Parts: sequence; structure tokens; C-alpha cells
Amino acid sequence: MTSERIDAYAKAVQTIVAAEGRADEVEDELFRFARAFEANDSLRGALTDPQLPLERRLGVVDELLGGKALTTTTAIVTFIISSGRASDLPAVVDRMVEMQTQGRAHEVAEVRSAVALDAAQEAAACRVLSPAFSNFRNSRQADRRAANGTSPWKVRRSRARRGICSGM
Repeated sequence: MTSERIDAYAKAVQTIVAAEGRADEVEDELFRFARAFEANDSLRGALTDPQLPLERRLGVVDELLGGKALTTTTAIVTFIISSGRASDLPAVVDRMVEMQTQGRAHEVAEVRSAVALDAAQEAAACRVLSPAFSNFRNSRQADRRAANGTSPWKVRRSRARRGICSGM
């Protein structure tokens, strides 16, 4: 997809997220899904395979997100896949996150661990990262790890140096 098209999709997603409310939650869920999509060859293959019927690809999305993610998140992922843009999902989400953070005057950094971290290790990682941020907190939920077992993190820092440590 061209950068103009990615920007257009990202802007559309941003508009939907803003209209529906709960922007932080939807953004986090989309970010985690995009990271799982990138990390899991089977998932990526299932969602991008043009030989699979669209209903089956959307069934995979429903199986993964249905009842676990907000309806808005599931609808956005479904829209992108139904539009034939599944392979561009990470780029669209990353651009949308970038646009969202610009609007909130935040910076976003993704921090990855080579192995899945337990709660104590995550707390230690946040303690190590917290000197770069004031008002730093860990808001990771135990059931939200990437499909490949690693522990990706999205870290936001506002220009006022408030930070959120949000594990996936």
C-alpha cells in the first residue's frame, strides 16, 4: 500500500476510534494485534491468503478477538481484512498510533523482551525504564501477551514527562 493510502486508512481508523470513545483501549488492542500479526507466521498467512474464503479469514479474527477485545477493535480489524489490506494492517495501526500520540503530545516506544516476562520481571523492567519518565506505571494485563510468547511493550511519554508502561 502506498504511504498515502496507509495515511488515509490510519486517519479513517483514528476518526472511528475517536467517535466511539475508549481510544486508549482500542489503540492498545490494535497495537497488540498488529504485533501478534507480525510475529506469527500462521496468523499472518491465514489472514492474507487470498485462497482462503473471506468468511474463514474473518472467522479467525472473531476467534481471536471476539469477546476478548472491544467491538470497535474487532470491527476495525475486520474492515481492514475485508478491504483486502490485511498485509498492511501493522503499517496502518502504527501510523494511527503515531497520529494518536501526536494529538496527545505523547511519544511511543516499543520495548521488546526476547522471552515472556513474569509479573516480577515486568515490574523490574518498568523500574529500569521509569527514570526516563515521571508518573510511570505498568498497566499490562496478564492475558495480553503476543502470540509468539515474547513480551512486547508500548511505552508512552508525554511532553510533560508522564509515562505509561503498557505490556501487551
